[in-house]
Amino acid sequence: AIERDISLTTNAQVETRTLVQVAVGNVSGRVLHPSVGGAVNGLSVQVQSLHPEFGGFFSATTNAAGLFTVSGVPY
Repeated sequence: AIERDISLTTNAQVETRTLVQVAVGNVSGRVLHPSVGGAVNGLSVQVQSLHPEFGGFFSATTNAAGLFTVSGVPY
């Protein structure tokens, strides 16, 4: 949950907010070259979350084996 614009200006001041928990997950995969079939190293992979409040683009880079994991994607 994320909450912004909270300002406490005096001692013992109380601010009450309702927070919404958002589930996040990981997207993992492997990128292979379409012609030669070998792993693709150093390729940027982007995943788009369509979550209405926390969505956006998340990215990772493939390793020498072509593997990647994009972590913390809201759904």
